[in-house]
Amino acid sequence: MGLRYSLIPLKYLEKRGYQWNLHLVQSVQTMAELKELAVVHKQMVSPQSNRPVIGFIQDNLLGLYLFTRDDNVMSREKVMNLLGTLDKPFKLSKKQYTGKEVLSMLLPKINYKRTEAEIHNGIFKMGQASKKMMGIAAGGVLHIIWNDCGPEETRKFMNNVQKVIDLWLMGYGFSVGMSDAVPDPRTKAIIDQTIMKAERDVAELIQKSQNKVFSIQSDYEIVENFERNVANILNQARDVAGSSAKNSLYAQNRIKCMVDSGSKGSAINISQIMALVGQQSIQGGTIGGSRAGNDFQHRTLPYFTKYDDSPEARGFIRNSYLTGLNPQEFFFHMISGRSGMIDTSVKTSSTGYLQRKLIKSMEDIKIHYDQTVRNSTGHIVQFVYGGDNIDGCYIEPNGKYKAPFNLNRMLQEFPKTKEELPLKFVQSELDKLFKKLEQCCSVLYCVRENALKHLKDLIRETFEHVYMSEKNFQKVMKMIYEKYERGVIQPSEMVGLISGQSIGEKNTQLTLNTFHSAGINSKLNVNQGVPRLEEIISVTKNTKAPSQKIYLKDPSPKYISQIEHLTFDYLVKNYRILYESESNFSPWCLELELDEYYYLQNKYK
Repeated sequence: MGLRYSLIPLKYLEKRGYQWNLHLVQSVQTMAELKELAVVHKQMVSPQSNRPVIGFIQDNLLGLYLFTRDDNVMSREKVMNLLGTLDKPFKLSKKQYTGKEVLSMLLPKINYKRTEAEIHNGIFKMGQASKKMMGIAAGGVLHIIWNDCGPEETRKFMNNVQKVIDLWLMGYGFSVGMSDAVPDPRTKAIIDQTIMKAERDVAELIQKSQNKVFSIQSDYEIVENFERNVANILNQARDVAGSSAKNSLYAQNRIKCMVDSGSKGSAINISQIMALVGQQSIQGGTIGGSRAGNDFQHRTLPYFTKYDDSPEARGFIRNSYLTGLNPQEFFFHMISGRSGMIDTSVKTSSTGYLQRKLIKSMEDIKIHYDQTVRNSTGHIVQFVYGGDNIDGCYIEPNGKYKAPFNLNRMLQEFPKTKEELPLKFVQSELDKLFKKLEQCCSVLYCVRENALKHLKDLIRETFEHVYMSEKNFQKVMKMIYEKYERGVIQPSEMVGLISGQSIGEKNTQLTLNTFHSAGINSKLNVNQGVPRLEEIISVTKNTKAPSQKIYLKDPSPKYISQIEHLTFDYLVKNYRILYESESNFSPWCLELELDEYYYLQNKYK
């Protein structure tokens, strides 16, 4: 059985070997349920994150990015060939067409305005298509079409675009070669200088720590502070070298095209291919991750001398994938890769069990006909679902508010007038609208007031000054009510199951992402989520890493030095045990010599 690649995230088939059960329809009721509820285009937007879960991916995104470039001009014949694959008539009157004009023929009448692109009334005005615009982002083109034109229109648009773009890309051609990965001599020199500077800075830091002039910036121990500082210098070097490599690429560079379009890869991939692989980090350090450990007789490999703290002896890879890794660098890279792989296999079972526990504990929670959220025994879990009674699928951002519509986009459809509408008329229309909204909401007055509070604030703030005709303003009021009515959560919706899946799916994703970014320090803390969530769900009394944040009214160094983590060995420079027979207590005495430098520096009394 074939399955569209863009549907894989929806069916949770990310990993090879995952299985999917196919059920044959047995009754008319089942057929109706599948056609009206389970059909793919009606499940496009997820209530978990209020955004689509199906969007354009990989070669579709890349094709759209290249197709909508300003220099992409096609003859009428070529456009006829592309549009001839669709079962929809088009009128072609011009001799030449740009990619934006062809895409405008496929777009429904929507409005989209961002810094990277603009669509007005279904016409692609400016910019270039990218993942942010055509992918699964909230407020993207697909999300707007789904909300404003419906699931059926979204399905048609996606199918038509995929057919046209795939056919065009086959003729255009796209392949990555070695020439795309080689930096120019100037960039190579910048990369080398950046790495050398980082190595000098680390050597200076090592010198300071050996001379005991290393300053402590936080309340962690000296060794941890040192490790953090070294890791920061080396990661910064990777980022600087990587950004200079990315900035040196010309617009037609194929790797850059893939990264910019969002089809595959990131700035880190460009950095590691062209500049340097960077510091390898592994789990097991006291703070999320440390540099490659010093467990093998005070060194990482027999290749290095003992007590060597230099970057290359502790997992820093200064070569790129293009130049190739030397044996010890390759070994460090293997360590972090193995660490990520084991992590993935170990955590998969625990995340699966965690998700099962979540679902089994909440599977009976649903919306009842009085709009309360109850379990199977009738106990009330929430008086109104989510505090606002709105289905997560329809929620859209409206500045600092969230609502089942986007007011700014709605108002773009209506022309502005020079004269402001009378305040009395606006107020009376708003009062009518609020009464109708209250009828949709909960029967309990106090609950209803809380549920509609933010929505009313949003509407009042937006219509403080109204510049449109009375007829258009009444149309807007009608549209707001219709969108709100559509957004109200339906009775019998199994919201407990949705909650369990929403938490479980994100938790599984945390584990999977760790494998893909093996060894990259900035992404290492991501895997703390799984054990922490297990602690929360099982209400563990003795947590693994208990912490407490203290917020001071006066955060001056005088007070911080008094409460920072301090052990006695910081203050003591030397000690010895003496035998004094004349002592009033025990004849054995412990003589301590205090570290004057540390004492004076931190002003301990």
